[in-house]
Amino acid sequence: DLPMSYVQLLGSLLGGILAKHANPDISREWLPRIVKGEALVALGLTEPGGGSDAASLKLRAVRSGNGYVLSGEKTSMSMSTEADAAIVFARTGAPDDGARGVSGFFVDLNQPGITRTRFEDLGTKSVARGSAFFDEVFVPPECLIGDEGRGFTQIMSGFDYSRALIALECHGAARAS
Repeated sequence: DLPMSYVQLLGSLLGGILAKHANPDISREWLPRIVKGEALVALGLTEPGGGSDAASLKLRAVRSGNGYVLSGEKTSMSMSTEADAAIVFARTGAPDDGARGVSGFFVDLNQPGITRTRFEDLGTKSVARGSAFFDEVFVPPECLIGDEGRGFTQIMSGFDYSRALIALECHGAARAS
């Protein structure tokens, strides 16, 4: 089941980002749970109309008090209805800042203001692809992953490794069939 292997791929990709860039308290709490299969973390990158172009995100993260407020939508998100949390990439800078205006946030998906849907499509039933809507969702400052405006670099360096894993997944499925 090729889509089922995507759970491990996301664990590797997002676990790597958490290990390298997240607040140490978040890493200590979540990394063991991800490795043991006790928690699922989703990737909130793709957006309607923009796909997975990490430099042109529309979901906003606006400073508010001692944290940020997220507003917008992520779509085609694997494990949209099953994940406990997500690493969500959002625009903290101006739209013309491009890649320099993107930041990553660790977000508990079970908090108020988040609505999640699941797509009914072929091929991804095991990873529950869907959308997540963020309606003025407060994120505390310790949930900013790394430095503000560095999210694009974080996700792109993670993709370098995960693309090799995707190739191995495809090779394994091809050999099996």
